[in-house]
Amino acid sequence: MRNPPSGTARATISVAISVPALVETNGSAVIYTGWTGTGSAPGSGTDTAASFTLTANTTLTWNWAPFVVRANVTPGPGGGQIMLQWPSLAGKSYDIFFATNLLAGFAPVAMDLPATPPNNIYQGAIGPAGAGFYKVKMK
Repeated sequence: MRNPPSGTARATISVAISVPALVETNGSAVIYTGWTGTGSAPGSGTDTAASFTLTANTTLTWNWAPFVVRANVTPGPGGGQIMLQWPSLAGKSYDIFFATNLLAGFAPVAMDLPATPPNNIYQGAIGPAGAGFYKVKMK
């Protein structure tokens, strides 16, 4: 009977991992902004998926930012203007909705706005009601 050769063997493992672009939970939302890695996944990226082969101790950190819409109102001739600004993700589009009464539902104001990372901006006239609610939907 022969003995197997002695020595050290290293195993390699291929890993493919992904995260969603937007996570909503408990009434709040976060938007994915990229990843950073060490070891077998050095560097960084903005794709929601990463693939690499493990050959060393590795850390992969997914980076997130709150999905918060900021609103600024400015006076102007013929009425005020509202400017909405929110974090933007490449490859996505956004719809803007408005309501004067939360119980009555939202009506579309602007649809299919393309992403303009790192932020999107929408500016429009304030309607005759003078007050209301805006909603930004990512798709």
